[in-house]
Amino acid sequence: MPYDTYATASNADFTLNPAVPPETYATASNADFTPNPNVSVQMVVANPQLFTPAVEWNNGKARIVNTVQLNIGGGESAYYFIGGMPALTSLPTTYDFNPGDSISIILAIAQTPNGPYHWNRKAFVQLMLGTDPLPTYQPALPYRVTRPPWLAPTDIWVARGMKDAPTMSLPDNRIFTIVKKRTDITSESVVTLRRGGVLAVMDNDSPANQRINWSHSRDLAVPGAPPANTGDGYGGQNLTNNDIIKASNVIPCALFEANEFQEGLYGVPDFSPQYFQWYAARLKKYADPLGNPLGLPFRDFGTYGGNGNYNGDPWNYQVEGGGNKMPNDPVFKTKISSVDAARQTCSYFFPLAGLEAMGVGAIIKHYSDQPDYASRYYNKAFAAEVMAKGINDTPAGIAPAQLAYLDWGKVEGLGTENGSLHNGYYFTRNVGNLGTLKTDKHPQVDYDWQVGNIFGIAFCRTIGYIVFDERSQYDQFGTNPNEVKARDPDTSPSSWQWQPNGAGVPAPITSAGYPTEPCRWHDAGFEAAYYYSQCGRTEGTSWQYCRYQFKQSGIWVEPQTDGTTILEHASAFDGPYATDPTSRRGRPDAMFRIKDNAVDVWAFDPSRGKNSYETIILNPVPNVQIEVNLQGSKLALFNTVQFFF
Repeated sequence: MPYDTYATASNADFTLNPAVPPETYATASNADFTPNPNVSVQMVVANPQLFTPAVEWNNGKARIVNTVQLNIGGGESAYYFIGGMPALTSLPTTYDFNPGDSISIILAIAQTPNGPYHWNRKAFVQLMLGTDPLPTYQPALPYRVTRPPWLAPTDIWVARGMKDAPTMSLPDNRIFTIVKKRTDITSESVVTLRRGGVLAVMDNDSPANQRINWSHSRDLAVPGAPPANTGDGYGGQNLTNNDIIKASNVIPCALFEANEFQEGLYGVPDFSPQYFQWYAARLKKYADPLGNPLGLPFRDFGTYGGNGNYNGDPWNYQVEGGGNKMPNDPVFKTKISSVDAARQTCSYFFPLAGLEAMGVGAIIKHYSDQPDYASRYYNKAFAAEVMAKGINDTPAGIAPAQLAYLDWGKVEGLGTENGSLHNGYYFTRNVGNLGTLKTDKHPQVDYDWQVGNIFGIAFCRTIGYIVFDERSQYDQFGTNPNEVKARDPDTSPSSWQWQPNGAGVPAPITSAGYPTEPCRWHDAGFEAAYYYSQCGRTEGTSWQYCRYQFKQSGIWVEPQTDGTTILEHASAFDGPYATDPTSRRGRPDAMFRIKDNAVDVWAFDPSRGKNSYETIILNPVPNVQIEVNLQGSKLALFNTVQFFF
């Protein structure tokens, strides 16, 4: 057979990105270390009266058990969503997790796991089974890139990357912006030092050339503007062009911009005159030396999650009249069959009614709005490819500069009927021997799954990554667990509850109080950026789909020639609509690129959870095959070469 040669070589046969020298080691395989049965387990629990986990070990592997005896009412069941997978009615009894794994679980006690989510009782658990296993030196290619030591999850409450990331640059002019979550750093220090490759911070106090502006619809109403419309129509429909110009004049220019104008008190739809007047005002401001003294380019990515972009909604939502059509159905394949077809998917491309003609960019927004969110990776990857094809400024596999990816590492239901999906999770933290703080916060997505999304979509399919999160003074934290952050006065009093161990013991509130929710998910962008920095040898070349096979299957999964590979991945096995606990929604996504003799190749499988492993053989170029025991929902990235001389 022509593809049965396994390639190996010493590390000396290739040169990594000199700006970011990686550690020359990889995570050990199970045979290379003996796990300590007393692994230090970090645990965050929301609503422990329903879910108090314990970790049990057997032969170096772990399982999670719920120590609470649940009271299940008539017609109810317990549903466990592990890492965004389809619901299970009980936790697995097998020992499948490894030291170093991070695990996110949503528990719902309900009549049905499906939306609308009328869940009266629910809980959320996030665990970290120790830190990463000790690394082992890799003497030969392919070199597997692994998490750097400065991102070791020593405290899942605290974001590390923005404090500890080294200076680095990202290939292909990739964008990486963050939200500051720590009180012991400044936004300016992160950008000036290019920590993790960060170019800008969503911080109004940052210098213009280090800031990403994020505007809300309330920002359209400056003093003297008419009140928001509360009758028929939309909130901002009474705003005049002069009101919009005044609002634009208040907001200074910045390195990047984006907004959420289609929601909020003064929300304006994408067909409204105010919507287009805003961008016209911004263009004029950026062209004016007085309004833009630094001469910053106009890089506005538009409205996140708006109706103007093709954003990869659930597959069945896109079918006229409804119906569970598979992603490889012609209704979806047509969308990417040509540039013209891609440009018909949304109003962004319409000559007289879209933002493309105004020089405004577009956002692929990824908010997880269902508890079984993992397979939505395919929707967003496809959306990025459709938008890139419609923009048509770059060859296939080269991201256009106008297209960015945005996420929020939390789960949030859409519409008032789905509020129970994210409300009522009280994160519980003991504060020394003083008492317990409970804060009502959203459950969070699986960390490694989020890393895979950012790398595979934001950095490999768009120009880069924008993270969203709250950013007031009440959303920036210190690192002392014996201190408490005060409640944001704009939130409900019930969302922040202090329960003292003794009568009258006050909460130890400080301005640099400890986080009120886990912040480690902010490191997902830094980890994905680090991985992308290790692809500098192939900078400037196109990402292509990689052929692979499931070991011992004898059948190669071949990339499609019509640009629909991701649709076939999404449709594989049981497809996106399967709900059986044993069902599988798709198969691995894998890509590579090659420049001269250098090859970078990666695989990511959102169809399986972290407690699942499967061996696949990657075949990026004819004389290179890489066998990888691929963990579900966790990225595997390799550097190698095509030929050995």
